Amino acid sequence: MVPMESRLAALRAKIDALDLDIHRALIERASVVAELSEVKTVGEPGRVFKPGREAEMMRRLAQRHTGSVPLQAIEHIWREIIATFTTLQAPFRVHVAQGDDPAVRELARYVFGFTPPLVSAGTAEQAISALSDDGNALALVPIVALSAVSWWDALSPEGPCIIARVPAFPLPAHMTTATAFVVGVTAADETSNMRTVLSVVGADEQTVRTSLIAKGGALLSRGPQSQSDAREMLVALPEEIVEDWTHALRETTPHVSARLVGHYAAPLNVSASATSIDAT
Repeated sequence: MVPMESRLAALRAKIDALDLDIHRALIERASVVAELSEVKTVGEPGRVFKPGREAEMMRRLAQRHTGSVPLQAIEHIWREIIATFTTLQAPFRVHVAQGDDPAVRELARYVFGFTPPLVSAGTAEQAISALSDDGNALALVPIVALSAVSWWDALSPEGPCIIARVPAFPLPAHMTTATAFVVGVTAADETSNMRTVLSVVGADEQTVRTSLIAKGGALLSRGPQSQSDAREMLVALPEEIVEDWTHALRETTPHVSARLVGHYAAPLNVSASATSIDAT
C-alpha cells in the first residue's frame, strides 16, 4: 500500500505539472494573439470586439464541460482570458452604467475581469455617450436600467448599438443578480441563435407582449409613460422572424414603429443534464 505522504506528494506533483501546462499555454496564446494582430486591422474603433465569436466559445465550453467545477467559474476564467488578450491587441475600457451598484459592478468584473479599467457612469445615457469619445470602449448597461427616459433612444445600427447580453449562463444569486447589455460602436458579428433587439413605439403593451410570447420573443424593458399613455418598449426576438413579426404587428396597429437597436447571441440555459438556448 502506498503511504499517504507519498500519494499526496504524487498528486501535488501532478497539479504542479498541470499548472505548468496551463501557464505555458497562456504564454503561447499571447504569442498567437500578437501574430494575429499583425495580420488583421484593429485600428477602427470596435473592430477588436467579437461578441459572436465569444458566444460560440461559451457554447463550446458548455458542450464539453464535465466534472465538479461550476460552469460559471469556467466562463469567468475564459472571459478573463478574452478580456486580457483583447487588451493586448487594443487597450480598452468599460463604461458601467449604475457602476456604483454592487450587483452591476460584480457583473462587470465577472465579464471583463481585472485587466480593462471600469469607469463608473451614473446612467445608461452617460455610459453610452462616453463611447463617442473613447475609441475602443464598451458600455455595460443593466437590462432594467434606472432612467427617466428610454435610454436606448441613442442606439442605432450606424452608431452605438447592443452587441451582446451577459452573462452567457445564469449565475447564482451570491455572485450577482444583474443582467446587462454590452453596447459598442460596431454591430455584433454573426453567430447562431441571434436575437434582434427593437425599439417599439405606438403599440399596446399587452398586444406586443402576447405576440412576442407566441414567437419566442420577450419584452425586455419599458420606457416612461407618456402623456398619450404610450410607452416605448425594448423587445427581443429570434432574428429569422423579425420581418414577419413586425409585419403582423403593423396589420393590427398601423401607426406602430419598430426600430433596430442591436443584436445579441441568446444566453444559454444550462441544466444538470443538457444545454439549451434561452428564448430571450
